[in-house]
Amino acid sequence: MKQKTQSPKGHPSESLRQRRERALNRQQRRREQQKKGASGERDAVFARRLKKAPSRKAPVTLRTRGYYRFTRDFPGSVDEAGFRENRQSKKRAAVKGVVWALALLAVFCASFTLAKTAWLVSNVPPAASEPAAPVDSRAEGFRALHFSRESLEEATAGSVIDRLEAADAAVAVLEVKDEYGYGYVYAELIKALEARGFGTAAYISCFKDSFHTWDNAALSVRGGADGAPWTDNAGAGWLNPFAPEARALLLESIRGAADEGFDYILLDNVCFPADSGSATAFYPGEDEYPGTRNQVLTAFVSDAVTAAGRAGTILLTRISAFDPAAAADRAPAYGDLLHTAAGILAVDARLSLQPKNLTVGGETFADPADLPYAFTLAAGEFAVNNAENGRVLLCLESGDTAEEALKAARYAGAAGWILW
Repeated sequence: MKQKTQSPKGHPSESLRQRRERALNRQQRRREQQKKGASGERDAVFARRLKKAPSRKAPVTLRTRGYYRFTRDFPGSVDEAGFRENRQSKKRAAVKGVVWALALLAVFCASFTLAKTAWLVSNVPPAASEPAAPVDSRAEGFRALHFSRESLEEATAGSVIDRLEAADAAVAVLEVKDEYGYGYVYAELIKALEARGFGTAAYISCFKDSFHTWDNAALSVRGGADGAPWTDNAGAGWLNPFAPEARALLLESIRGAADEGFDYILLDNVCFPADSGSATAFYPGEDEYPGTRNQVLTAFVSDAVTAAGRAGTILLTRISAFDPAAAADRAPAYGDLLHTAAGILAVDARLSLQPKNLTVGGETFADPADLPYAFTLAAGEFAVNNAENGRVLLCLESGDTAEEALKAARYAGAAGWILW
């Protein structure tokens, strides 16, 4: 008779299939317990978030099994897990986009209206007012009136002041050394003008000088290596920029004007003659000079600024001297004069001194005198744009065209004007 056998775990006659079913049941119960625990933990977290959320706004949750304060458009359908997608409806999003677009359009229209209004206001001419008392020329735009030596022979300080006030000028330009080379002093007139608040500028013609070339041929440009003093097409003589004695003569005139009390030193004819003249021009000393013709002019201006001391230095030049592309082999400056030590640059825009068929900034004028406003505007803008933020004045002629030229000078952005 066979004896009954014991199972490995002490369960008699328990089959292998039964043991496997029991193990699977235990494993399933453990998984269900873990799942319930995780679900309970999530519910607890969600409950804490709801409890801590402010009353005015629900926490931002896109998926939920319940309705709560997130959006007014609650979805009516749920997914297979019982969740709802609390997203804003497409219709509501489209409406919000239209509202934003209208708001941006309204802001743009308001900005455009304000900008247009400001532009119109800025272009309204100021109301006419009584002439203000003369002020220091450094405080406002530079406004100067030139007085020839002949006009001052019988003039008084009072008549000079009357002319300055009539021209709305704050600076009197007086000829200390004219183009012929003659010198003059104005000590009493300077004091009278200063007492009334007017400034003064000493006009000095530099290398264009007939008197000293006739008096001392060693200072002059020559008509050949051993020739007589050279003269230009108008018969005027010129000092030789390469002659140290000629430069010393001019620097002495500048120092004398500064000592006399002038506020500004106005340097003219800092250049070489551009005419064919009486013969081929010869410059003694040029072979020994280490630099170029343009460099000798630039060096002279630097020395002139030193000699002027406290007085401001104004360099009056032709339009071509404001051209950065000016040819290095062409008179009068053999290059540009944009980088000198002078504190102020003045472009000579006097109509009567301009050649025919003159090109300024790409615009050609057959006769600048026929178009005073257009020419002055072109010359002023050309000089201002190339001066690299330096102060630029326009030298203009008085007379019938002065009013239009002054308007053009202001429109071109010049720092001021000199009325000749």
